[in-house]
Amino acid sequence: AITDRSFEKPGVLLDLSASLDNRLVLSNLRHNARIFTGATDILMPRNCGEEIRRLIKNSELIVNSGGHFNVFGKRDLRKLDKFLHT
Repeated sequence: AITDRSFEKPGVLLDLSASLDNRLVLSNLRHNARIFTGATDILMPRNCGEEIRRLIKNSELIVNSGGHFNVFGKRDLRKLDKFLHT
């Protein structure tokens, strides 16, 4: 359980996030979604984004050349803005 963990120790949160399986939750989402991933993202690789895209029925995967912490470029922000305002 999450309450049994001390998040003061390094790596505990990372271990927890790696052990969670949210596929059932994601497969039940029915809202439109945009999934952004970077081609060089080592924390959330493209194949993970592709799996999330398959699980969320009304979703679109947007892959750019960035990594995990620089996933949004100007073009991506325009796509996100259009999505949020439609």
